[in-house]
Amino acid sequence: MSEPASPVDRIGTERPPLEVADVVRAQGASFLVRHGPGLATAQRRALADVAACRTVALGGHVHRCGACGHEAIAYNSCRMNSDNQVSPPATISFPSEDLNT
Repeated sequence: MSEPASPVDRIGTERPPLEVADVVRAQGASFLVRHGPGLATAQRRALADVAACRTVALGGHVHRCGACGHEAIAYNSCRMNSDNQVSPPATISFPSEDLNT
C-alpha cells in the first residue's frame, strides 16, 4: 500500500503539500540575515514559534489503531492564535502603514 500524496490529519482532511511553517523553516535564516535588524523581539519570537510548530521540538503523541496497530505520530502545535490550524482567524487585518518603503 502506498502513502497518500498529502498528509492527512486526525479528522481525515488533507493537508496542503506546503505550509507557512515549511517556508519559515526553509528560508527563515536568510530572512533574518536580511531583515532581522528591523524586526521587533515579538516578531522574531513569532518566527521561531512558527518554525517549531508541529515538530519534535514541541513534543507529540502517538495515535494507534486499535484494530491493526498502525501508529502515526502527531506533533504538538505552537498554540499561537495566528496558527490557522489551531484557530482560524475571524478576519484578516492589514497594518495601516505603507509596507512598500
